[in-house]
Formats: sequence, C-alpha cells, structure tokens
Amino acid sequence: MGSHDQHSEKDVKSTSSDTPSIHSLPVPDQPEVESITTPLPTTDGIHPLPNADHADASSLEKQATASIASEDIEPIFVPKAQRRGLLARVAIIAEVEDPKHYARRTKWFITFVVAVAGAAAPMGSGIILPGLSQINREFDSSSTVTNLSVALYMLSMSVFPLWWSSFSETLGRRTIYLVSFFLFLIFNILSAISVNISMFIVMRVLSGGAAASVQAVGAGTIADCWDVKERGNAMSMFYLGPL
Repeated sequence: MGSHDQHSEKDVKSTSSDTPSIHSLPVPDQPEVESITTPLPTTDGIHPLPNADHADASSLEKQATASIASEDIEPIFVPKAQRRGLLARVAIIAEVEDPKHYARRTKWFITFVVAVAGAAAPMGSGIILPGLSQINREFDSSSTVTNLSVALYMLSMSVFPLWWSSFSETLGRRTIYLVSFFLFLIFNILSAISVNISMFIVMRVLSGGAAASVQAVGAGTIADCWDVKERGNAMSMFYLGPL
C-alpha cells in the first residue's frame, strides 16, 4: 500500500509538471490598429455646411454689435418729401429711418408725450364725477341716466382701440394720434355745449372712443424707439398715464 501511494503521487507530480501552465503559453503578437480619421462633410450635396470657426466669429460679431447702444449711431433723417403720416413735413421731431437711433433725450421726450396722451382717456372718465349733480339739474334728468355718460364713456374706451389699432397699420401712428386727439377736442367741446342729456351722452361716448387711441398704439411707439434691454423703464413711465 505504501509503495502504491508513492507511485501514484509521483505520477500526479509528473503529470502536473508535464502540463504547461496558462501563463507559460506563448501569446502571438497582435497587429497594431491604426486610427482612421474621417474628415467631416463640408456640404450636404446641395449647399455648403457652415464652418464652426466661421459661426463662432459671426456670433462674436453679433454680440459686439449688440453691445453698441442704439443712440450712439448717427440717425439717418428721411427727406421731407418722403416722410409719412399726416402733416409730417411740419413735425417738431424729424422722421428717421430707425427710431432707435434717436438721441436719448429725444426718446424720453417722445415717451413723456405718449404717457401724457395715454392719461387723457382715463382722466376724462373721472373728471366729470363732481359735476354730475349739476348736470342732473341742468338737463332735468335722473342720476341713473346721467351716470350713463360715465359708464358708456368707459365702454367706448374698451371697444374703440380695436379700430384704432387696425387703422394704424395702414395710416401710421402719427396720423392716428393727430386725428384721434383732434376728434377728442371737438367732441369735448360739443359735450360742453350740449342742449340735452341725449346729446351729452353721445358726445361723451365719442370723446372716450377718440381718446382711447393711445391705448392701442402707445405701446407700439415705445417699442419702436427703445431697445429691448431699455424698454422696461420706458414702458413703466408710459403706463403711469393709463393707470
């Protein structure tokens, strides 16, 4: 038994020594893989694709142009014969090709005028309230009927801007401002000389509709004159009038 065990152990050792290990096996040399770089297409078959460097240069140029204030650019004035709008040749502020190129003080003056004009319509609705009792006695009418001059005035303020905004697209804002405030003046004069309560209410309705033009075109005037980054201050000043 002892000798048999010794022979079996020798056989196992010789077998294990004759079997090559995994680490001792030769590894064949692997061929080096060359990296292949494919150039990006410069065209889609019809039009050339934009270059990245060119796009970066264009974006930088746009940023540099946007950083320049509009009022630093010299405005280009429109000749009198080509100016648009009613009585454009006798305008206090000459028309330019781009309103954003006006001087800063000119922009604020335009904003102030539009804001004051925007305050006319709301002011006209409440300015008559202290005199309603006297109107009752003058026209011998009830307080309910007299109060219609205020209610219908405010109703016309909410309806007439729809027409003013439509007309401004074809006639221009300058024409709308001049015509509407001329009518506002005429209708207020007719309200003052009314002979009965019916005429008074009708003239009040028409005067409210005439003054409501600024509610439709005033914000557009501010947007034309100011850049986006400066428009907030101008709009806040403009809405001080209607509010």
